[in-house]
Amino acid sequence: MEENAHKRGIEREVIAIKQADPFVGLLTVDKIYNETLADMKKALATKGARKQTGLKARSINIILGTVSRVLTQCARRWRDENGVTWLSEAPIIDPLPETDKRRPYPLSWAEQKLLLSELDADAAEVALFLLNSGVREQEACKLEWDWEVRVPELDANVFVVPADFGGRDGKAGVKNGEERLIVMNSVARTVIDGRRGKHERFVFASPRVKDAPLYRLNNSGWRGARARAAARYRSEIGIDPPEGFAAVRVHDLKHTLGRRLRAAGVGFETRQVLLGHSNGSVTTHYSAAELSELITAAELVCFGHADAPTLTLIVSNAKSRKSHAAKLKGAA
Repeated sequence: MEENAHKRGIEREVIAIKQADPFVGLLTVDKIYNETLADMKKALATKGARKQTGLKARSINIILGTVSRVLTQCARRWRDENGVTWLSEAPIIDPLPETDKRRPYPLSWAEQKLLLSELDADAAEVALFLLNSGVREQEACKLEWDWEVRVPELDANVFVVPADFGGRDGKAGVKNGEERLIVMNSVARTVIDGRRGKHERFVFASPRVKDAPLYRLNNSGWRGARARAAARYRSEIGIDPPEGFAAVRVHDLKHTLGRRLRAAGVGFETRQVLLGHSNGSVTTHYSAAELSELITAAELVCFGHADAPTLTLIVSNAKSRKSHAAKLKGAA
């Protein structure tokens, strides 16, 4: 941990080591391998006294990955007083199959309207901005006015999130460690313009803590809103709520934009830029013509746009092995 304190995501590594410690902390490194980790895998996946369910396979695999990296260092870099590595070779640690991995749930237009109607005003604005900008939760919650950049050639504004931006509790904010260009369509711009003058520094300031940004969108208010929206689903949309909607996550808002961009025919590289995914390029160096193309693409997924995409949602019934398609009006 000391050697890697400067790296992004080290906090997650620390958590993983703490989670593994009760199972392997008293073992010498040559006694840590697939078989000795079996009890840890089983225990972490099992329902416990303080948790309603065990960890998902992906979470356990993150812990296994950290253990594996430590053992690799023992075999390749770390040496004893005689200059000999602690292990002759690192063991292969098999990850768990991620069969319980939750799939993204992109919202239809009708579902978006229903969910937003149950959020309080501030949360609804953040959610609407996420749906139309493709930013991650912490990039929006900690967005600062100083990051706004005027593009006079296009009579438009963008935001540039600095590469060293820290998210919640100082944790890594920009996922790829690069500057993050935020391109806004007209809906996102409307949200931003409506926030002007409300706080000197933060676009989405905390309604409860003075001079602080919004802590997070994924809170009890979000969970309560999605539960109320799911309860209204049948009366509003005409079918039972899909399981994904009842458990919709904040990150699904980003997936929603990604699916809408793809359905609108926006190319892969353009989608990568709009969603803030790393593509190996210097992401904030664009000409006015390139920015114009990005803004035009983002505008295609505004609600009410003539070319706004539709999507057929396939709902599967595992018990009966039957599936049916529910064409949601204006689905994303």
